[in-house]
Amino acid sequence: MRELPNRHPLVLAAKHLEAGKGEYGALLRLSTQTLDRVGSGLPISPNSEEFELWFGRDYPDKPPSVVVRHKRFLGYPHVLAQCVRFPDVFFCSICIYLDVAREWHPAFGLDRVVARLVEWLEDAAADRFDSRTALYHPIGGLPPSPRVAGTLIVRPSTPAPPRKPISLATIESRAPHRSDLVRWAKRSGDDPASTTSALVVRTKEPMVLGLGRTSTLGDLLARVEAAKGPPVVAVLGAVERLLPHLTDGTLRIIVEVAHPAVESLTYVACAMAPVPRIATQRATIASHLHNLPIGWITVSDERTEIATRRDHQRPTSAYTDKTIEIWGCGGLGSWMAEFIARAGARRFVLRDTGAVAGGLLVRQNYTEDDVGLPKATQLAMRLRAISDDLEVSAEPSSALDVLADGYVPTTDILIDATINVTVGARLDEWARAASGRPLIAQVATDPRSATLGILAVADPAAPFGPATIDDATWLAVHTDPTLERFHGFWTPPRKTDQLVPALGCSTPTFHGSAADLACLAGSLVSLLAGHLGSSAPGTHLIEASHARGPDGGGHYFIPYKAT
Repeated sequence: MRELPNRHPLVLAAKHLEAGKGEYGALLRLSTQTLDRVGSGLPISPNSEEFELWFGRDYPDKPPSVVVRHKRFLGYPHVLAQCVRFPDVFFCSICIYLDVAREWHPAFGLDRVVARLVEWLEDAAADRFDSRTALYHPIGGLPPSPRVAGTLIVRPSTPAPPRKPISLATIESRAPHRSDLVRWAKRSGDDPASTTSALVVRTKEPMVLGLGRTSTLGDLLARVEAAKGPPVVAVLGAVERLLPHLTDGTLRIIVEVAHPAVESLTYVACAMAPVPRIATQRATIASHLHNLPIGWITVSDERTEIATRRDHQRPTSAYTDKTIEIWGCGGLGSWMAEFIARAGARRFVLRDTGAVAGGLLVRQNYTEDDVGLPKATQLAMRLRAISDDLEVSAEPSSALDVLADGYVPTTDILIDATINVTVGARLDEWARAASGRPLIAQVATDPRSATLGILAVADPAAPFGPATIDDATWLAVHTDPTLERFHGFWTPPRKTDQLVPALGCSTPTFHGSAADLACLAGSLVSLLAGHLGSSAPGTHLIEASHARGPDGGGHYFIPYKAT
């Protein structure tokens, strides 16, 4: 490092720091006199602050670590106790890059690092961070160690306060690598063969110094007590009483840590250890437990008060808690079902009388293990594997039989993906006579390439079904020369438009790959989501981006107009 970053107006001084082992650094003194500050902001000195920038062997592929050697910044957003580069010496590490993979470029250089540090300092002094969202973690510092294999899934919301400082939670061992917290309580009716208990200890304060290298139960409980958690002796007594009742041979200690800004929020970590063989003399039990080696497993905290769904701002969020019936579990139906299931639907009804054949695997959402089995039942199994909360039923009856028997829908949305003209006609007749019906959608792809898609939507208030909308759409499409490529949805297919999958007497089928079908299905699912809660009957015509090379990727909505 030949040049130190001293060109920023707030840099008062800069000098080299040597650390050896490939580490080198710079000590920066930044002026704080002109910074806006408020009482609740970062407690900075009135004239200047010193920061150390440490560069490792991975620089410039990764940015330098930014640290301070005092504790004044502890507990503030983006400030962690200790530093990955120097875990044995006390530093406070400042996260000026929250996502290094996206925010850092090897060509940025030191000037960009200093500018980013100054930006953080300005925001921190003026208290512009929201501690609810910007705080790195109420359990500050380096991740606890030693780490052991395994993941604990936490989904149930924590009960409202007041809550006891020590309690039991119910744990279900789902697989060797995964266990689930299924309840923040222990019930007498729990099946001991499938569930066990975890001890939950709660703190009244955040743990700004983190859990660090807490390799024994005594180390952990001392830190818990320091954060105004239950006394060490009380937790040791609870552990002693719990040990005989653990059914899977594993002791789990869930540490529930208070959030510094939001009283109702907590964060969790989980330590675990094999159930020990301990002496029967009470004088030695506490000592044995105090020195019990522990390890830390990964916690996937998915509670609604903590986690935000990654798709919550996308159109598919409209499917949350919705119920869906799909007729036809083939090319479009099988992919649409999965995408809607992942969007948070609550219940599915699947109808298809066909079985999975080996040739279908190139484009439909099935695997080798499904071949020879009913599509509806196998797709139902796949959807259940996506979400534990999803209810799915597979019905063997055909769409025509259901309509003939006086169909009574039980879902919010009905998707006809049969690509069957007769089904469409009968569904339209039923829609004209039915009351209180769901939103009805009809989907299909072109037979020649499966790169064109059509979605006809009839909202619950429309006194007709998709077939009526389809007829009106054709009147608009065949008079518009720019939509000529979509004519295949209404005209008889040419000989080359369909594929005869096997020699001999074989029913012609569509061309298309899994990539084609999944591409269209994803777009159709998102477009259909926009009709939930609206009254805008009409037809979407879509084109995959690769349908016509660089000219592909069109989308057209044709509102329904009565003829």
